[in-house]
Amino acid sequence: MRQPSPSRELPADAGETRSVERAARLLRALVARQGGARLTDLAAAASLHKATALRLLGALERQGLVRRDPSTKLYALGIELLAAGWISVEGSVLRDLGRAALERVAEETGDTAYLTVRLGLESLCADRQEGDYPIKTLTLHVGARRPLGVGAGSLALLAFLPDGEWQRVAAQVTPHARSYYNDAPGTLERLVEEARAQGHAANPGLIIPGMQAVAVPVMTAGGAPMAALSVAAITGRMGPERIPAIVAALKREARRIEQALWASP
Repeated sequence: MRQPSPSRELPADAGETRSVERAARLLRALVARQGGARLTDLAAAASLHKATALRLLGALERQGLVRRDPSTKLYALGIELLAAGWISVEGSVLRDLGRAALERVAEETGDTAYLTVRLGLESLCADRQEGDYPIKTLTLHVGARRPLGVGAGSLALLAFLPDGEWQRVAAQVTPHARSYYNDAPGTLERLVEEARAQGHAANPGLIIPGMQAVAVPVMTAGGAPMAALSVAAITGRMGPERIPAIVAALKREARRIEQALWASP
């Protein structure tokens, strides 16, 4: 069989390399624009024709590396890219502070503690620490994702958004969350309202029977949740006589993280 000549192969290789380089320029431009960016601005920042930028962004979106808000038409970094960053970047200040907090909470309560962060309309389990109680509630592994509002930590990230924003986000995630709550209408909204009223989020065994969890948000200086700390345990260890102590431990660690982050230059 006749082999293709090197001269025929080079243009294809060169074209693939150019596409990768152009896509990388677009991703770098998105990193610099955390609040989202218009197609026109991204094309200009990456020195690309608008049509070329649109084609590459479409390919990146299909792979989960880029997302496009259907209402604002703005592009932002995608779930897959953000999740990979959280899982791999061990040196993250929040992750380091969160790990220390989880270790203290797990030791104090004996149960499993979680660090959860928001990725768009989803939540990501960024870290987990097991306590010494023999019956574990390992309902989430590091890297697991759920719709925002599903699970105590994820619910805290939704419930403590500023007024107006949580309603808008809740309307977007409700169709995805309902299957976790047995398609009961209004469940997510009720859980959010209860969390805001009592100052912490709670999952009273709605997702996995026999398991309950409570969570508190870790807030930015601007008053929005950047992460959530939670504890999950079997129902028998989540009675009304014990929950206040667990919530107090979580709030104490959340404040420690906030103070450390706000003091950072």
